[in-house]
Amino acid sequence: MIEHVVREVAAAGKGPGVLALWAQGQARHAGGDARLFATGTTGIVTQALKQAAQMGQPAGRRQ
Repeated sequence: MIEHVVREVAAAGKGPGVLALWAQGQARHAGGDARLFATGTTGIVTQALKQAAQMGQPAGRRQ
């Protein structure tokens, strides 16, 4: 999904970017059309990532 969107943005002549918190993510997307990499997050993004990671866990195991 991300790769598809990045290709569409690049095809439109824009500089596509991705959130790559780890070197592995940056390396993966650098091989494609991504040009900009966000390597840090705000509290809002961090909270959203934590919530997404907890989805599917039993309610008693959520933090």
